[in-house]
Amino acid sequence: MLAIAALVSGPRYPVAGSLFAEGAQRTRPTIHPITLNCRRSLRCLATRKVPIMISYLPVVDNTVSILRDVCDAISREGLDAGAAILRSKLPFEARPPKSRKYTPTQCTRIFFRDGFLDRYSGAKLVFPGTLRLLSKRFSREFPYHRNWRMDACHWAYYELFPTVDHKVPITRDGTNDEENLVTTSQLHNSAKAHFLIEELGWTLHPPGNPQEWDGLTSWFVSQVQHDELQSDKPIAQWYRAAKSSLKKYHLSG
Repeated sequence: MLAIAALVSGPRYPVAGSLFAEGAQRTRPTIHPITLNCRRSLRCLATRKVPIMISYLPVVDNTVSILRDVCDAISREGLDAGAAILRSKLPFEARPPKSRKYTPTQCTRIFFRDGFLDRYSGAKLVFPGTLRLLSKRFSREFPYHRNWRMDACHWAYYELFPTVDHKVPITRDGTNDEENLVTTSQLHNSAKAHFLIEELGWTLHPPGNPQEWDGLTSWFVSQVQHDELQSDKPIAQWYRAAKSSLKKYHLSG
């Protein structure tokens, strides 16, 4: 199990607490070397404009210690001794894969339920269709890349694009029930990985009110409903999802 560890210089940022320091200046801090569980998160966090403060090193230290014992056992007693340690102290349990794909309509329902707030930080998020529409109209100033390449996708997508995450990860027997699903940014989703929020020292923020903040969904619908961009498949999918949720919450679009 890998960990995320990043320390940010400067007295404005405490060493513990939430991922984003509340009230932190929106300037680019100095971010020191980070160990992450995926290259996408590394590329993203290396260019962030807000501080990342996560510490979960004990798990890594314990795993390293076990593997050191395995190597020592192999040197002294052979392969069987190393295999025995792995089976007892670092067992591998194959888990059948569970589907984690959601349609735009399913995602939007969760986003509206949570009031377009990142449940891990409390920050406001923006409806995916709105971000995609801005990229369509300003491809150079606000670019999007389907594979989220950092050299071709605006950093705001990582910070503001809402995603659906499992409070208890699927890899740790979490379910796909909506009670286990929360809205969070792409950045937080990548950073959380297969940890529990308690292990990261995070807290679950209460959902917001879509009547107060709808992630600019109403604006998106008002722009697209008489626009030729309805022929664009991703935008059309988000448009249909938006109309359905706006109707449910009695919001205009």
